[in-house]
Order: sequence, then C-alpha cells, then structure tokens
Amino acid sequence: MDDYLKYIKECFKNIIDTYGFDFVIINDARAALVGNDFAITIGISIDGAEISYICKNKFDNLEEYFFNTFIAEACNDNDFIGLNEPQNIHDNILFELQVISRVLLNHWKNILQGDKTWINQFLLEDEENEAEPVNDIVIKILEPYFNKRNIK
Repeated sequence: MDDYLKYIKECFKNIIDTYGFDFVIINDARAALVGNDFAITIGISIDGAEISYICKNKFDNLEEYFFNTFIAEACNDNDFIGLNEPQNIHDNILFELQVISRVLLNHWKNILQGDKTWINQFLLEDEENEAEPVNDIVIKILEPYFNKRNIK
C-alpha cells in the first residue's frame, strides 16, 4: 500500500500546497490532509478510494462524515479530461484518487477552506448520511496536528 500512499500525496499535492494542509499517514491504507479545525482523510481498499471529513461537533468531540457520493454529485465531464479508463483494480483506485482531487478543487473549494455549512446539506440529503465517531487510533494520530494548529 505504500505506493498508494505516495500516490495520494502526489494526487493531492496541489491541494496540500494551495491550502497549507499537513499530510499525515494514518496507516498503510489511509492518509489525512489536516487543515485548521478539520481533516480530510483518503482511504484505499480493494473497492477503491474513500474520502471522509473529520471535525469537532458542538460537544467538542471529533466526528467523521464519509462523503464520497455527496461530493461526487458535483462531478462533470471536465473532471475526467485526460484520464484513462481504468483497466484493473489498481488503475481504478488511481483513477478514483485523481477524480476525487479534481472534484474537490473544481467544485468544493469551500470544504478545502474549512467551511462546514455543507454538512447540513449532507445530513439532509439522505437519511443514511450521518456523523460517525472517530476511531481512537485516528484521534491519537491526528491530535498532535490539530494541537499544532491551535485547535482546542
């Protein structure tokens, strides 16, 4: 999976540089882009790439929103220009990473800037959409980066 983590960093380099994110490896299949008061995680599995958003709720607890489908709804033909059709599982994961990074840059700059107003829309859109608790291991890994950015 190390190759995928390197590819995540490469694929999201423009986002990392533009928005000043810290790139944090969570495990061999998941990384995070840590911003001010939130983190975007990108995970890899045999099914493809998965993206989530982690932030604190009104009770000061971290919660996570898995929002692949939500952000993909903004996708259009321009987000696929120059990408080759995937031929196998490996290609499909790389393809999905490229599309996710393009969709975030092209359609969701507000999310990348830390705006959380989209969360209400996400929760209202589908009764299956909900905030989930963040794994203790993920909290332990991300906490120093949140603290570095003075998030309390």
